[in-house]
Amino acid sequence: MGEFLTPIQAAGAVLVIGASALAVFAGKKIRFGRGQIYTSIAALAFGIGFTNDAFILSTGVDTPSYLALAFIAPGTLIALTHPGAASRIKETLNITGLKTMVTLCVLNALGAAAIFQAYQISNNAARIASINQTQTILVVLAGIFLLGEKERTPQKIIASVLGFIGALFLISNQF
Repeated sequence: MGEFLTPIQAAGAVLVIGASALAVFAGKKIRFGRGQIYTSIAALAFGIGFTNDAFILSTGVDTPSYLALAFIAPGTLIALTHPGAASRIKETLNITGLKTMVTLCVLNALGAAAIFQAYQISNNAARIASINQTQTILVVLAGIFLLGEKERTPQKIIASVLGFIGALFLISNQF
């Protein structure tokens, strides 16, 4: 894709990774359980997926058409490989759950469309993905202030600030 990493961007990557570790570090011993393994696999898959998306979009594919396929294909694959999952959808289809789900689906689709459009405009997958990862900072802060996740609050806030600084370094084109 013709992109390269500058020293300041490498420092940003180290800051973001360090901030992520700081946000979840709960003691003297680093525990890497099943949840962290699944999250690491998901991060790898999302990274490969975004690189693939960026490559496909760089060929001139229409963003809305690609977005429709990108959203429909995973659901179809899950339905085909886990047909019994459909029976559990009833719980989600009550009025309150449906309103929430539709709202969140619309927000997710708008976010995905914005990311894909941003890539088509800037043609720099690393920079776009780095900016997109500031969502982690927002999730940590929302967990503290909206969900009441109060344990290690100062540590999480420091991690969020370091992550934000790292994200700024990552999007920098200096040096």
